Amino acid sequence: MLRTISVLMFFIILALSSCTGQNHTNIEFKKYGVVSGELKKWHEVTITFEGFPTSENAKPNPFRDYRLDVTFTQENKSYTVPGYYVADGNAAETSAEAGNKWRVNFMPDEEGNWNYVASFRQGNWIAINEDPNAGKGVAFDGAKGSFAIAPSDKTGKDFRGKGLLRYVGKNYLQFAETGEYFLKGGANSPENFLEYYEFDGTPEDKHEYQPRLPDLFI
Repeated sequence: MLRTISVLMFFIILALSSCTGQNHTNIEFKKYGVVSGELKKWHEVTITFEGFPTSENAKPNPFRDYRLDVTFTQENKSYTVPGYYVADGNAAETSAEAGNKWRVNFMPDEEGNWNYVASFRQGNWIAINEDPNAGKGVAFDGAKGSFAIAPSDKTGKDFRGKGLLRYVGKNYLQFAETGEYFLKGGANSPENFLEYYEFDGTPEDKHEYQPRLPDLFI
């Protein structure tokens, strides 16, 4: 009786480990991405791919041991843009640490049809390896698709109606669409501004900023 129970427990543990481990041999991956955003010139276009279920601290690590590059082409133009791991695809709101989604952002500089193809490869520290053939192609590697871009409908102060800021060898940056120069005012500031407490992974006793009343009202 004890021998039978032991054998049964062995197979139960084996089945559980095969479900929770990174055994991806039977997973089918979509060979295309989900395109979202305003499909207009100079606007952000986002493509989200579904890959392996993993997490921020998993091994292999999604930030270090996977590399996503997406190449966008239109006629004689070609841009290769690096992608990144986004957990459940909405981690900014959910604070999720696990998921199966990777994403790339692209800003088209021409109207009309654009094609894209994804290179998704796995290997030790491949994220910093510049060899395009390093590692091995996995999951949605080779996923491709297309989308059509319309003119921007933005005007006034909305920079999307002016185009990308570019260095043109002069004192100021220039908008690619309108040719206007951008006169910057003020100094740069750190993106996370001294460990703001609402950023994920920042201790809660870090900086929390509240409006300060003038001394007259204190």
